[in-house]
Amino acid sequence: MSVDLLAVLRVAARRWYILLPLLVLGTVGGWAVSQKVSPKYQIEAVLPISAPYTDSDDASNQLSRNPFNDIEIISKILGLLGDSPDVRSAVEDGGGDPDYEITGEGGGTGEGGVLSLTVRTDSPERTLATYGLISDELGTRLDALQADAGVPPAFRVTIRNVLRPAQAEESLGNRLRST
Repeated sequence: MSVDLLAVLRVAARRWYILLPLLVLGTVGGWAVSQKVSPKYQIEAVLPISAPYTDSDDASNQLSRNPFNDIEIISKILGLLGDSPDVRSAVEDGGGDPDYEITGEGGGTGEGGVLSLTVRTDSPERTLATYGLISDELGTRLDALQADAGVPPAFRVTIRNVLRPAQAEESLGNRLRST
């Protein structure tokens, strides 16, 4: 059995007084609901983790004694630390949003590691503030761990925040997503 499209359109045209109000009502209702949903602002960033550059054998020996020198492992540990309730609480206490996504990833052999960070909040200012709080908190904790281990400042692994986002983008694709 096949359906004749032209016959269906003729029936719809004869019932226009029912279909047209439903179409207008659905369009107006959809527009009204979309106006009540607040936009989300998002930053997707990568924080590279790096060891200091050494140009002598003595400096290389100093750096090799740093227990935090395996960048790939440290990036994964910092990803777990950034995901901990303790760091989320510190971010929230600083005025940021504790609902973010962070993972630590090894960059491959000899390429180091990175932290992948996604922050999504209700305002661009809070999104940027949350990003800064996470980056600063993890950098402070990494530095404190190395200081406690007696690593001299010149030989400490750092989070390089060289690509700090200047603005948060509106995340239109996730307006209806509950975060």
